[in-house]
Amino acid sequence: MKNKQKNKQKEQIDWHSGFAGGLELVFRDYKDQLTIEREHSLSKQPLRIDFLLLKLNPGIIIDNAVGRLFKTHNIIEYKNPYDELNIDTVWKVIGYAALYKGLSHKNNKIQSNELTITIFRHSKPTALLSQLKKDGYKVTNSSSGIYSVQGIISVPLYIVITKELEEDVFKVLRIMTKNADIDDIIAFIEEASNFSIPGDKGNAKAVLQVSSMANKKLFEGMKGEYKNMNEVLRKIMADDLIRSKEEGISEATVKFTTIISEKDKALAEKDATIAEKDAQIAELLAKLNAKEKQ
Repeated sequence: MKNKQKNKQKEQIDWHSGFAGGLELVFRDYKDQLTIEREHSLSKQPLRIDFLLLKLNPGIIIDNAVGRLFKTHNIIEYKNPYDELNIDTVWKVIGYAALYKGLSHKNNKIQSNELTITIFRHSKPTALLSQLKKDGYKVTNSSSGIYSVQGIISVPLYIVITKELEEDVFKVLRIMTKNADIDDIIAFIEEASNFSIPGDKGNAKAVLQVSSMANKKLFEGMKGEYKNMNEVLRKIMADDLIRSKEEGISEATVKFTTIISEKDKALAEKDATIAEKDAQIAELLAKLNAKEKQ
């Protein structure tokens, strides 16, 4: 029974939407200088990178531990707390990076020295790190939560452990796990209650959706201990709360679907555009071949 409930919880929590919101909030001070594209299509087939972070101005310096690692083109893979992270995952993401560079329409348009690969996970993958060292690769802990893997590929490859990231800006990522730190949760809720930009508010909702579902008992307990917490959460989640007979923090566990549907719609439109362009190219080639035969 417990395993069935645990599996059901895994299915219900949309970790990637929460991470998408968290990632954008981590870099919200640089939103005019960056673009973050979810599930970037590598081809017209359904082969997609989790996140592609592009610097609109390659010279900009992002002043936090992770941002300082980034170059112009940054491949990001996110593993939720239930996902396995092993050596094959690492090679898969390396493959994505290779395809991203190799499938660019202009020769060497994406230069390898302007590319990075980063894999995010909440807890430290000790087995993977041991395997990498066993395979002869160098793994260094350059700063809290950031592990650099050298020798496997010339492109910088990092494994980022979110619970080890110490800077305040990363609390938004630290709270997206079971048994999250209550101080981090409260601090983020207080911060998010002051967001005024719709995009920031939407991202905060996605993060709190994940955190509240992963930490139901903790959120319920906060209801009694922190008198104004219900009101603050209601303010943040107002547009997406479903009215129910039971009042309180549990309303924050309602599935957050708005972001998912908008992202899926955008991806579908992108795929349709690619298919249309492919058809136009095929038609043009057919005409050229016909002229040559004449």
